[in-house]
Amino acid sequence: MPAKQNPSQSAERERQWRPLLAEALRGSLRRRGQLGRKCARKATARSVHELRVETRRLIGLVTIMGKASGSPTRKARRSLQRCLDDTGKLRDAQVHLRYLDGLLPDHPGLKRLRRHLRRILRHQIRATAKALKKRPRLAVKSLHALAKKQPAIPAQRSAAPAIIARTLRAAFVKAKALERAARRGGESLHRARLALKRLRYLAEALHGIFPGLTSAWLRQLRHRQSFMGEIHDLQLIGRRMEKYAARHPRRTRRVRRAREAVAERTRRMLQNYRPGVAKFAPGFLGK
Repeated sequence: MPAKQNPSQSAERERQWRPLLAEALRGSLRRRGQLGRKCARKATARSVHELRVETRRLIGLVTIMGKASGSPTRKARRSLQRCLDDTGKLRDAQVHLRYLDGLLPDHPGLKRLRRHLRRILRHQIRATAKALKKRPRLAVKSLHALAKKQPAIPAQRSAAPAIIARTLRAAFVKAKALERAARRGGESLHRARLALKRLRYLAEALHGIFPGLTSAWLRQLRHRQSFMGEIHDLQLIGRRMEKYAARHPRRTRRVRRAREAVAERTRRMLQNYRPGVAKFAPGFLGK
């Protein structure tokens, strides 16, 4: 845990923290606005991914800012969550199609499924662009107001570093507990992955501001999340193949071998899965 500070040191640290947090929020707002406009114009796999990442970082910052300032942020976080909902199906379709392209050389019987997924992708691109244009100024007013208000945190809410440390620690403890229960895969793995995402984006939002959040630790978090995300995507692709085969019985045999290959890879990854958040926790998050 960080060393205790006298009142004058704490006051000075507070004066430094307030503008840093406010600038971090304003920077994230600018980046998210640019990415939202870019994604509305052309929803490529990269632009959708970057928009979702920045939106999650912004949710993490808003959570921290709200706790430090005592301001209500539920409405803003709910509005930002709508962006993730708007782009979720498109992101899944893009991932499925990319993975299917890798399977085609060994499983040419997936060509019809690929055409089916391309139709779904075109529909989701139109639906996502329409949803993003419909909400172009997503929660911007309330978030800018929060950023302006942050330098004037009331005295009774002055322990911003301690509040942030508790918030990070709570996110870490939850991710650690869910990770231990996630080896079964399925919904337990999905919940653990979401908890790890929340921890990662909280930490990334405060990187360079809060002591102890090193680049090495963040890289390990990203690697951990990527590994869990690949398992989740494989499970979704397997379900997509199963659903397609059920609707087109005459093509079941053509996709069966690919389904078996996906299931085998998923099984091997789950066998190699080991809870790992606790192995690289910063000191202030506990052991």
